[in-house]
Amino acid sequence: MSQTTPWSPLQLSDECWQIINQTKKSIHTPQTIDKELADQVINLADLLIAENLDSIVERDGLPHLCHVINGWGNLSYQDKPLTDLVAGFVHFKKDKQPYIYQCDPEGDFHPWQTFAYSAMAGVPANIEIAKTGITFADLLNGSTNIMTNKGVELGHMLFALAHYYPHIEARSFTFFAPDGTPQIFDIEQLMVQAVHAHYVGDYTVCRKFHLTEGVLAMVARVPELDKFRPYAELFLNSQLEILHVLLSVLRLTVKLLDNPQDTQSKQQLEQLRTDMVMSDLIENQIYYAGHVIEVMDFAILDGYEVSSADFNCAVEIVNTLNKILCNSLHQVDFQEAFLGLGHYRRAQTLLNQLMQSEQPDLTAYMVNLAQLKPHASHIDTHWDVIANGIFAAHKVVKERPERFLKIIESYNAQADEQWQTRGSFMHFRRIAPSHWPRACHYEFLTLPDAIGVEIHLERDELAFIKPYLVQIVPTLRQAIGEYQTLDWDEEWNKSRGRLFISFSNQTNTEVIVAAMQKLIALTRQDIESLLAEHSMIAA
Repeated sequence: MSQTTPWSPLQLSDECWQIINQTKKSIHTPQTIDKELADQVINLADLLIAENLDSIVERDGLPHLCHVINGWGNLSYQDKPLTDLVAGFVHFKKDKQPYIYQCDPEGDFHPWQTFAYSAMAGVPANIEIAKTGITFADLLNGSTNIMTNKGVELGHMLFALAHYYPHIEARSFTFFAPDGTPQIFDIEQLMVQAVHAHYVGDYTVCRKFHLTEGVLAMVARVPELDKFRPYAELFLNSQLEILHVLLSVLRLTVKLLDNPQDTQSKQQLEQLRTDMVMSDLIENQIYYAGHVIEVMDFAILDGYEVSSADFNCAVEIVNTLNKILCNSLHQVDFQEAFLGLGHYRRAQTLLNQLMQSEQPDLTAYMVNLAQLKPHASHIDTHWDVIANGIFAAHKVVKERPERFLKIIESYNAQADEQWQTRGSFMHFRRIAPSHWPRACHYEFLTLPDAIGVEIHLERDELAFIKPYLVQIVPTLRQAIGEYQTLDWDEEWNKSRGRLFISFSNQTNTEVIVAAMQKLIALTRQDIESLLAEHSMIAA
């Protein structure tokens, strides 16, 4: 690997490069982070996570949970570390090896995403999950089946693999194509795939920021992979070019705040946004800044050289963006923006630490929700980029399905604790005891002009329950009344199937609630026995 093919994540017009090159020539060095501004933004972000954490946890999704860990650390939630909530996503193989589904709605969205973000937060591999005796190392070694074969998806996995490498016994991993065809890769083959994906993969997975992060970490932390270093350095330097694009956008923003009639700056800003496909959403600016500075931070931590121009560009981005966020963040829907804001919080806190120490404590940025002190902050309308029309905020029209929520409320008021609905989604709610595999559950589901009361089997390995559910349909038809349809649906969820009972939207709430209660009462013990027989009950 003596020669590397040039690579860049940027495809910009000559006009954009002229703007960016002007920015590069005018970066002042050295720069320091404005601590007062940084503290204000961090405090705002912390108050927002404190206000919204309950509802984020109620989403009952590992991708949401791990983003909180990434942005705010392994904080204490209800007197327990946030990583304890990972226990709800643990499954067990027949030999009792614990694991987390990968690239699956019941587990990680991206391969090893939870482990990568925990590594960024300084979570040790030997941390025990909710007093179960299970550690992160156990989960890492068990989570080796990856339900994708896309090279662009390797970033989080490689980052986690590098940071937890001494604790990982697995040296090969099985990836599955959409048709189920498996392919086994060893660690060096993973690196080949990740390098190749920089050149041929699309940019839909976090603009390849994490892909670069993963390659950098593996080269730095796994000695036998040093031959990939030329690629790692190429990818790093190319990604850091984005810093200068972001700073150009922010400088043009400041010009327009000072002079809204500056037509040239307005045109240049639009040109940069168009070429970068980043629109005018403030959330995108936060997302880009958080990710690319995060790449730079962890590269520095791993010993890579970053130019003074790139480093000081990042500092100026943080100072300018913080000034904007202090006066604009109140316009943003935090529930929709916390993923990117978390990356930005992780990035700027680590950047500040790197300016003070070569070996920063990765846990030092963790928020203590019990010690937060709200304070009134003055909004300088001059710096409100949304009110001034230079940026927009993503707006989501959230329609509350009042009929559905009334059913959920009525059911939960009568259900025991372990049979309460899970999550806070507006179109479905799952029900199952915590020791069942997550993919096996009862569910209230909104259907077109109907409400569903159902049993779902959302993994192939639960197929042994299917014959029982098929044969019990006649019994359920006798026991449950006023339904539109009660049957087994063989086509549901990749032919894994479901037992479904549909009710019209005009059906009385208590009839639908009673149907779920009856369904659970008639089937739960049989399902429990089948799960236990197949060693699929959590200890």
